[in-house]
Amino acid sequence: MSDESRLGPRLAVALKSRRARENYLLFVLAVLAFELVLDFRILPPTSLDWMFEFDSDTTQYYFASAYFRNSHWHFPIGGMETTLYPVGASWTLADAVPLLGFVVKLLDPVLPVDFQYYGLWLFGCLWLSAIFAKRLFGQLGVAPSLAWAGTALITLAPPLVARFGHCGLSAHWLLLAAFSLVLEEDALPKRRIAGLAALAVFLSSYLFAMVNALLLAAFFVHRRNRRELARGVALWFGSIVLSLWVLGYFGLRSTEGLLIDKYYGDLFALFVAADVSTLFPNIQLGGQMGKMRNGTAEGFAYLGLGGILLFVALAARVALPWFRRGTERRFHPNAVVLVVPCLLMAFYAFSPSPFVLGERHSGLAWLTDLIDPIAHRLRAPGRFWWPFFYFVLVFGTQAVDRFLAAFELPRVRAVTLAAAGLVAIQAADVGPWFYAHGKNVAFTQPPRLPDLPAAVLARFTKDTRYLILDPPLARSACPGEKPWKGPYYPLAIYGARHRLIVNTDFRATSRLPWEDHKAVCRYTTNLRDKPLPDRMVRVEPADMKPLRGSRANMSP
Repeated sequence: MSDESRLGPRLAVALKSRRARENYLLFVLAVLAFELVLDFRILPPTSLDWMFEFDSDTTQYYFASAYFRNSHWHFPIGGMETTLYPVGASWTLADAVPLLGFVVKLLDPVLPVDFQYYGLWLFGCLWLSAIFAKRLFGQLGVAPSLAWAGTALITLAPPLVARFGHCGLSAHWLLLAAFSLVLEEDALPKRRIAGLAALAVFLSSYLFAMVNALLLAAFFVHRRNRRELARGVALWFGSIVLSLWVLGYFGLRSTEGLLIDKYYGDLFALFVAADVSTLFPNIQLGGQMGKMRNGTAEGFAYLGLGGILLFVALAARVALPWFRRGTERRFHPNAVVLVVPCLLMAFYAFSPSPFVLGERHSGLAWLTDLIDPIAHRLRAPGRFWWPFFYFVLVFGTQAVDRFLAAFELPRVRAVTLAAAGLVAIQAADVGPWFYAHGKNVAFTQPPRLPDLPAAVLARFTKDTRYLILDPPLARSACPGEKPWKGPYYPLAIYGARHRLIVNTDFRATSRLPWEDHKAVCRYTTNLRDKPLPDRMVRVEPADMKPLRGSRANMSP
């Protein structure tokens, strides 16, 4: 029997009406947040120019999605023959929200030639963050005013706004959804755990790792019901293995990314404003890490001044019973279980040889060496601050609610004033940064990419099938070769619009083994010594010189 049936017709109608109002307000919150930190001009799927101006990563994501859309279907479904010819590349490694790429590929015959889904995706991430945040506060029994204040802080979390350039990493709502599953006490939500784990595989490898570390806490909570636990673990594990198999992870050769110091977090990352604050001291991470401006560092996890107050409230709520007997902590019983993976991931974020305000200390060198193979694959450990960041915001809000309940004050007035003050302090601190972020020229007036030079365009015919960049565009130059220097965005767009196969990945899937890139280099070099096939066009950096004076950002 549903909750509505047990409540009776009138109460059921009232409950549905309240939920409808709440859903409407969550949508309004997402709309306002999107307009503040982004711009609705990036929503239309045919709007491409903002992606080329905003960040080199968004450019790579678009090119990867456009060429994957043009590729044939393979199994595993992550393969694509349209880039890195003649080796081929993996859509799975492009970090370009693989799930949506599959949807677009299925709908290819009915979609316009120019089509991007990243504007809608970013809006969806803000909306889902608001939805899951509000759900969490409902599970914790937080007073409505404070729940809305906490939801606002989570929806506009500084690390989320700072990650918009890495579109796949904007799905912070996955962490909140995992929190929600851990807090469920009645029964192990087996299907939802398996579904969330599989969904994370299809969205982001980093968030997949974080989400599943959190989901282990859900299994621990329900460890006493061994039969259900065994079924849940089997379903969870099976969904992960199946998803990884379908995407082609098991067929990939060992890959490693470049691991450098600035990819680690800092011990004080929650409090380092790094040019985004107007009230809190803008501590800079100097020393070995260099300057970490405007939240651009991988380990950026600034709470905001409002979030810092929540951190203080949470710490006080935890510590107070040790100094005042009879005081109850009164947190959700599963919070203690949930904080363990959050703290472990935070420890991984700043590593056993930690950074402290930018200066690296020796720490436990043997443990650093032990986790090094993992760090080279999840090469930005600093991102693993995020679960603890959200733990602080969620349970810090609950701590404020419990403190207010302990005082003999008018309940509604005290909670409302606390909620308003929390939002006002956070807005005063990071609001100007949010506003400036939303006024980025990439969103408001992005320059249009120019057409190809006439001399280059004349080489193409309706029968052209292959576009060869010489040298191939990659993160590292071919052995003995100079790297590609100069504009290439118009070439990439032309190739995508005309469904050409190219010998480069436009730096979008460069975590493939270096042997694959060297094979492409050898193939390209060999083409110089013989006539090109009729269906192939070769372009060199010198051919693109006429475009170098353009205002458009055509190369990183």
